[in-house]
Amino acid sequence: MAAIQSLSVTVVEDNPNMRLMLCQVLRVIGVSDLVEARNGHEAIDALRQSRPDVLITDCNMAPVDGLELTRWVRTSEDSPDSYMPILMVSSLTDPRVHQRARDVGISHFLPKPFQPRELIGALFQVIRQPRPFVRTDSYFGPDRRQGERGGMMFDGPDRRLFGSDTEVIQEGENYI
Repeated sequence: MAAIQSLSVTVVEDNPNMRLMLCQVLRVIGVSDLVEARNGHEAIDALRQSRPDVLITDCNMAPVDGLELTRWVRTSEDSPDSYMPILMVSSLTDPRVHQRARDVGISHFLPKPFQPRELIGALFQVIRQPRPFVRTDSYFGPDRRQGERGGMMFDGPDRRLFGSDTEVIQEGENYI
């Protein structure tokens, strides 16, 4: 397992103050390999040049937003790693935004405002406890289902079962 200091993280945020705060929190915990981008377009250019261990992106940016960026990472042949953990941060609180983010393949959604410890916890979660990836006709990304195979135990009446059209294709890597 690699130490936190060896992680490389790309931070994509159009608000310079929020981008600075995200990078400062990451530096405080020892991450020194940081690439910053102001929007999804800049991030795609940066991702074509390097392969970060984790991508942290805002949702609402122009000209390319975090949803389009995530879709590119998960589905483009130019993506450096379609299995890359993607942590999305957003001030958009509409549950439909969170659902769309999950549908394009984010690993974790963190609503703004958040405390630094919440960011650190979310980062550790996506690298220490990655969900298995699944591929269906309409989705590729971390398993979104609740239950033992989705990484969370849930025995309630809403538990979803594996369908025959779903293939678990990767258990992920541990970085810490």
